Amino acid sequence: MAAVLTETISSMSGTLGPMTGRRYIDSLRDGREVWIDGVRVDDVTTHPAFKDMIAELARIYDLQNSDKYRDEMTCIDPATGRRISVSWLLPRSAEDLRRKRRNGELWNELSWGQLGRSPDILAPYIISALHLKDQFSAVKHPKCDFGENIENYYKYCMSHDLFLTHALGDPQVDRSTQPQNEQRTVAEDEEIALHVVEETKDGVIVTGGKQLSTAAPHSHECYVSLSATFARRSNPKCVLAFSIPTNSPGLKILAREPVSRWFGSWGHPLQMLDEQDCMLFFDRVLVRWDWLYALRSDADGEDAWCRWRQRQFQLPRLVKSVSRRGAYAPVDCSCDDGGRGDRRHRLSRGRRQARRDGDLLRGLAARDGGD
Repeated sequence: MAAVLTETISSMSGTLGPMTGRRYIDSLRDGREVWIDGVRVDDVTTHPAFKDMIAELARIYDLQNSDKYRDEMTCIDPATGRRISVSWLLPRSAEDLRRKRRNGELWNELSWGQLGRSPDILAPYIISALHLKDQFSAVKHPKCDFGENIENYYKYCMSHDLFLTHALGDPQVDRSTQPQNEQRTVAEDEEIALHVVEETKDGVIVTGGKQLSTAAPHSHECYVSLSATFARRSNPKCVLAFSIPTNSPGLKILAREPVSRWFGSWGHPLQMLDEQDCMLFFDRVLVRWDWLYALRSDADGEDAWCRWRQRQFQLPRLVKSVSRRGAYAPVDCSCDDGGRGDRRHRLSRGRRQARRDGDLLRGLAARDGGD
């Protein structure tokens, strides 16, 4: 499969290369509909609740292009010969995984470890979904090929070095109606849950809410899907996965109360790193056919659908786990921690899990004909 990916990705053209600070700030002035404290924001790059966070991200984007960090945070993509962000590098070897781990460390170090949703978070998810192209394509729809959509989306994100966020959950009203890892028996409230309203020649029209989309005001796009534990829905219209630009007509972003409103407060020394948590409200939003990655119909078999869902979520967790832990990096469990054996046990368990993840990843690569 690796050879197929290399061949298709090499056909990409029009790359913009790694994101820069100025390009990032300019890209956010796109008419997105962001609300805070009951008021629509005219420009997120200048609003007091968002401007400092955006400036910090712009600073790090410039650092990834600097002489000091350029070789660690960017690289030459072997499939295209173009320079890209390491966040979007498709790993082909253990060394690539080490590079991606280091890139993740730098994003955390340079942001003081305060970002739960940095631009390096969703990139591994899309990359790992790319490895499951055949599984996405196995769910058929006459209007599009979900696997091809994933592949084309990866190429688009890589060439533009996009910042993605995601939203997986319904607005929480009554949690008892959606038990974890079980089939939902109570019908979804279509005034609340995101669902398909209609299918058109251009795509599907969706309406409803999604949470919790961290960094939505200053990201480029949002990946919308279902949490793995709540995927077995009652209404097939509520089962879908797609990506969508943040400035899509009809998409409203409601931000919470900002930490950064208390300017100069000693109680918020890192107030500029307030990445915001948001609710997303879709008011008859068009999702194009080429943005869709899953769309369930009544004809889909329940067993086949559940197996596909489980497989979809397996590898994304694996790749992020290997990338963060460093499956090939030793973990020092011999440190003197004052006799707290439980800590050594946790470290040892983490090392064993990392090795198992690495073995599984190598097995998958061997099966697909990769390195």
